Amino acid sequence: MSNTKKLSSQSGLEIGSKLPALTFKNFNGENIALNSYTTPLLFIFVSLHCEHCVDLLPHIDVFKNKCNIILFSNGDAEDHNEMQEYFQWNFPLISLSISEMKKIFEVEFLPFANIYDINHRLISKGVVYNESDLKFLIESKQV
Repeated sequence: MSNTKKLSSQSGLEIGSKLPALTFKNFNGENIALNSYTTPLLFIFVSLHCEHCVDLLPHIDVFKNKCNIILFSNGDAEDHNEMQEYFQWNFPLISLSISEMKKIFEVEFLPFANIYDINHRLISKGVVYNESDLKFLIESKQV
């Protein structure tokens, strides 16, 4: 049995992977079908118990003109409602446990971002500690 740890660059689904055809519930009960979007997608994975994740939150919607954003967080509906009201976000906030993030999206480090193109292929991913990291991921792929 190997004791090697996964590097942050190895976290997440493989580049080129097709977006999973899944539907989630937004914090307000609305169904969100991931494969229904026809524009690039930015998935951001955070834990509300992670300092870097919480520090990233005010910078997320800066990228709303480049792609549709979906935030996956281990917060509950009340947490998400409060964030949506405070930040005036109009994108989906989906409750997903850390173990579900790992199982569904293979995300093992947080905060983490996935960028999908209009064909629902993963084109960029990585740990994003701040707005600059997120901007680099997005601009490196001309989203």
